[in-house]
Amino acid sequence: MDHLKVFLHSLYLNGGGHWPIVLDLIDGDKSIDAKLKAINPDILIINHVTSEIIDVPEKERDDIPLYNLNVMWSRPLGIVKMLKQGYGKLLTMDTDIIIRGDISKLWEDLKPGTIKWHYRPDKKKVGTKVQGGVIAFGNSPEIRQYYNKVIERCQQNKGPFVMQESLYYVYMEMKPRLIDIGRKYNDDGVFEKSSRIWHCKHGHYEDKPWKKEYEKYLMGVK
Repeated sequence: MDHLKVFLHSLYLNGGGHWPIVLDLIDGDKSIDAKLKAINPDILIINHVTSEIIDVPEKERDDIPLYNLNVMWSRPLGIVKMLKQGYGKLLTMDTDIIIRGDISKLWEDLKPGTIKWHYRPDKKKVGTKVQGGVIAFGNSPEIRQYYNKVIERCQQNKGPFVMQESLYYVYMEMKPRLIDIGRKYNDDGVFEKSSRIWHCKHGHYEDKPWKKEYEKYLMGVK
């Protein structure tokens, strides 16, 4: 919940615009909805979902708790729903994120049929070639087909990296228009001063730059 508060507060203060926000809140009590909307009035919808989505055997979790995997897998279902509802532009983000500057350029040139993500094709592991924490979609029939194929490819395998592997493999198959947002808009643990989005991946919670920035925004909502 603290991650969510920091994300919402920093987005409202620094994001460079006010866009409708849809939250998928896992196992959250509806009594906190008003508090979250007070932190960021741009919240349009809060969907309350349960964590009982998948059941992955322990040996297939890569030491990630089952609850965390269920949280991860709640979002693809939400993305499918939003794409089907016909929103022209969607930006999906993790919440272990601090927005440090204007991110409005993520909406620019997001034409129908376009995907934006931090693309790392030189990574050896397929699951790390796409950094899935920040992805923008220019909605179109082709994008909906692309994402449906991603979900189909995952099938019943709900391990930690199958989604990012599928995002990559289906991209290589269909080749939708891609724009690489780079580390500037998804800095996953380097925490460069010029990065507008800091994304705290596992193992970086105790990094001094992150902790200092995090506490600054958390104190602003307590």
